[in-house]
Amino acid sequence: GAASGQYWQLPINGTPAAGDTLTLTPGGSNSGSNATRMAAQWTAAGTTASGTMQQAVVGFGTSLGANAQAAQQLSTATAGQVTTATTNLQTVAGVSTDQQAVTLTNYQQAYQAAAQAISAAHTMFESLLTAV
Repeated sequence: GAASGQYWQLPINGTPAAGDTLTLTPGGSNSGSNATRMAAQWTAAGTTASGTMQQAVVGFGTSLGANAQAAQQLSTATAGQVTTATTNLQTVAGVSTDQQAVTLTNYQQAYQAAAQAISAAHTMFESLLTAV
């Protein structure tokens, strides 16, 4: 039982073949050997389905840029269509809020006048009934 972080486990899978080698070389904490090997993977062929890791990352960035540009163009086109549709709807509907407010005010005044006429007729009818 070594304490956690005190040993390495290196799982090896597959069937050994002639010529396979596994070399472990100690390098001090300042040797930079791991960084060197990682840097070599950046341009090593066959490290990803796209080829090198560098090609995969550049391709991913290019794809993101193209998608962002397409989304921006679609957004601009859609905004233009919304503006056109709104204008067309207002033209077809022909509704003017100012005109509707004037009409509503006229109806309100007519209702109030009718209410006063009915109230006057009611008062006259009551007076007639009282007089008889």
